Amino acid sequence: MKAYKWILCIVLVLAIGFGFIYLGNFRSDESTLKTPSETAAAPEPAVTEFSFSEEAFNERLLTAVNAYRERFALPAWTQDDSLTFAAETRATECSILGSKSHTRPDGSDWFTVLNITENYNYSEITGISGQSPDDLLRSWVASDSINNGLLSPDFTACGVGCEALGSDVYCVIVLYKP
Repeated sequence: MKAYKWILCIVLVLAIGFGFIYLGNFRSDESTLKTPSETAAAPEPAVTEFSFSEEAFNERLLTAVNAYRERFALPAWTQDDSLTFAAETRATECSILGSKSHTRPDGSDWFTVLNITENYNYSEITGISGQSPDDLLRSWVASDSINNGLLSPDFTACGVGCEALGSDVYCVIVLYKP
């Protein structure tokens, strides 16, 4: 009978050692005493709010416009810092007015943002969109006058600016031809 007990003990030790029988953690503090549903539940992911990036919108819009121009064998527009500043200012002004007007809030013409008195070498494209540059480009392409500006071989440089207000994005592209 003694041999039988030894064999049973050896089998039990091996079963525990190989993980066939799990005895668990026998600590008595409350941190280890959890119900199966508590241990199986995954932590809730943190809710992240969507944040709109004007810089990313401008970049995606210019990329989409240049890809559209490329389809017609036209060169890409290069971005100019002074034109970008003017476009950003105009986008803010359009959001203040709640329109895509080519008139500034003080009643002056749009091109006065460039500190010029005539706009022979400049043009402005304005639009209001949701948060999709592709949707904005589609609406511009649908307008003959705007599409002519987008596909003009004369304009070589641009500035892109946008201002988000609620779910609307007011966007302006200021163009330059030498």
